[in-house]
Amino acid sequence: MLSLIQRMRDRWLDFPYQDSREIGQDRYRIEHVIGMGSYGIAYLAKQTEKSMPCLIKQSRPSKKEKGRELLRREAEFLKRMNHDRVPQCVDYFVEGRDECLVMTYIQGSTVEQLLFEEKRPFTEAEALLFIRELGQLVYAVHQASIVHLDVRIPNVLVRAGELYLIDFGLAETYEPEAVHAVQQQLGERGWRTQRKTLFAARTKQEDDLLKQQMRAPLYSSDWFAVGHLLLFILYSSYMEEDEQEEHPWEEELDLHPATVNLLNLLLQRESEDDAVYQRHIEQACEALEVSRYSLKQALCGPNVQSKVIPQNSTLST
Repeated sequence: MLSLIQRMRDRWLDFPYQDSREIGQDRYRIEHVIGMGSYGIAYLAKQTEKSMPCLIKQSRPSKKEKGRELLRREAEFLKRMNHDRVPQCVDYFVEGRDECLVMTYIQGSTVEQLLFEEKRPFTEAEALLFIRELGQLVYAVHQASIVHLDVRIPNVLVRAGELYLIDFGLAETYEPEAVHAVQQQLGERGWRTQRKTLFAARTKQEDDLLKQQMRAPLYSSDWFAVGHLLLFILYSSYMEEDEQEEHPWEEELDLHPATVNLLNLLLQRESEDDAVYQRHIEQACEALEVSRYSLKQALCGPNVQSKVIPQNSTLST
């Protein structure tokens, strides 16, 4: 009974701002809710003076100081990054008992939307060029001593053939001296390659372990997530037969050996050195004869010709 009352109270506390409400001393007007996460509520808004769109993230009132602390940290990370492919921190203000982070609004399609709503397939070559560009963003994050910890398909945007990495709400500062302790805490099971098919049902224990792997504050956690994202993209062109028995991805996907080696490296996460992962990504691109192309050329360029990348590539969002 008490837990039910608590949930009802949290739902009441976390009721979103109404559309058209002006906040931040009337500097911003709420357009509508974009999404609600564990610790924050995101809105599309407009700056009232310039009528420019922006994204506002409000700390969930029910999460109290923890939610506010995470939002402040996200603002600090965005300021530290100051990168044109991640949101820029525009403002930070207190609204009653809430705190709000204002960011630049990046319009585009998430990889999740491309794969599951638009049903757009990626070729293996496109997938590798995609991961090469994403890897460059991950490297830029790590250069700022930040671990993103949420490199997932809803948090990677595609706009005009270019990638953007969003949502630093779970990010943490990388602490080299803590690497060994974190690895020991995860234990040996935390470093085994995921051999199941990507969409296979998992037990709660397996699901918890996967979350542990992706949330450990290590650079390899982001590369581990990149490996899973690469699998999602590669499965976009996989044709499953009716009532087909599930098999590991190595058996289900027909991939070049260099791509298989890359996936194994990413999923085994044996290194904290970004250069190791980037080198293997480049080697896979070279093996498929696409290293000379940029992702934008592959997805949008009418003059791209290759034995691997078709001229009429399907992605130009």
